Amino acid sequence: MYGMGTTRRQEGAKGDAAKRKRDAGPDKIRALEAMDEELDTDHNANHNTKGQEAWRMNLALIHRQCPIRNQKKGNCHFPTQLHLNPPCLDCKHAWKPAGIKYNGTALKVTHGKTLIRLLGIRYNMWLDSTAQRRYVMDGIIEMACFLRKNRDLSIEKGLRLIDCTLGPLLAFSEPVIIWPEKEFQKLMAAFVRCNKEAWQMSPNTSTALSTFPKDLGGLQIKLPRAILCSATWGHLTRCCQFDDGTRQLAEITYKDALEKHGCLDMEDLQFEAEFLTWDQTSQNSFMFACHLTSTIGIRVSWDPFNPDWIASAANTDLAQVMMDTQHTT
Repeated sequence: MYGMGTTRRQEGAKGDAAKRKRDAGPDKIRALEAMDEELDTDHNANHNTKGQEAWRMNLALIHRQCPIRNQKKGNCHFPTQLHLNPPCLDCKHAWKPAGIKYNGTALKVTHGKTLIRLLGIRYNMWLDSTAQRRYVMDGIIEMACFLRKNRDLSIEKGLRLIDCTLGPLLAFSEPVIIWPEKEFQKLMAAFVRCNKEAWQMSPNTSTALSTFPKDLGGLQIKLPRAILCSATWGHLTRCCQFDDGTRQLAEITYKDALEKHGCLDMEDLQFEAEFLTWDQTSQNSFMFACHLTSTIGIRVSWDPFNPDWIASAANTDLAQVMMDTQHTT
């Protein structure tokens, strides 16, 4: 009314364009700016038509990101209706997993990257053990701070406290998570610092005094590498001992290590592991255990999947032997 309709429409269009620019991603801003320039410069029909054509041309050339796949695609792969962040047409028409209901109640859905605590180990479905490594490091640092503040504790009690807490803390989760070499070196430094606090030494004391053997004048503390070696071999022994599925997985891992490095038995693996780095062996449990023994300077003689062992026999063969022994007796 009163000749103000055109002005109100122009103001509404500018407000709508500004709102769409806020809601849009960075890929749409260039196309929306072309429309804003035309709305600000002139209001006649010819310039509005040119601005709309330029806006459509720029919008056809830009790429948008699908929120499901996190991939950038052309604008032709997205629906034409206005939406804040629509998925691409492939994801829109693809099958989507539905939630599981029990007695009419939807069960809780946990994302794959969500941190969970399974059997005491902080993990997620993407095999990310960062939280568990941080938990171990926090435990060692907390123990060092405790020993630093409580100087009234005797050296014997401080060392006993480290053996009863940090040793099991490292041995519990280290065989089933992967420690990068740089982070394990930080773990080693924190562990040595904790032992220095227990001995009431200065932090500037040489680390060699703690790691040297006792016959050479050192303290010969048990380092995390030795704890990890013992825990890893014990973990592999338990996996190969029982026929509960873990033995079959361990056998596949063992054969993969033999085939990849061209070895015949465990002794060959330990000899080959001397020439490999920490990160190269950390992806295979058996190869990593052999690498630990080679760095410590010991050898393990073990044939985990010998066909003559009882654990390697089939369940039907064992049942037949038991039936035969019962009939004979």
